[in-house]
Amino acid sequence: MTRKYQKYDKDFKLEASKLVTQHGYSYAEAARQLGLEDWAVRGWVKALRRSGDLSPAPDAETPEVA
Repeated sequence: MTRKYQKYDKDFKLEASKLVTQHGYSYAEAARQLGLEDWAVRGWVKALRRSGDLSPAPDAETPEVA
């Protein structure tokens, strides 16, 4: 039996990530609301921050500060 993975577009991932970064949800809460696994949301947040589509983590050091 082959496993089929759901593909999510960038807009969905961005909105899911905003639940965590802007609305104060935990990864688990956001994932539960969307019917996902928390590791998926965590990975999306990390990837979107790296790409610059999401603001960096509040405790992340910026080049200006360093």
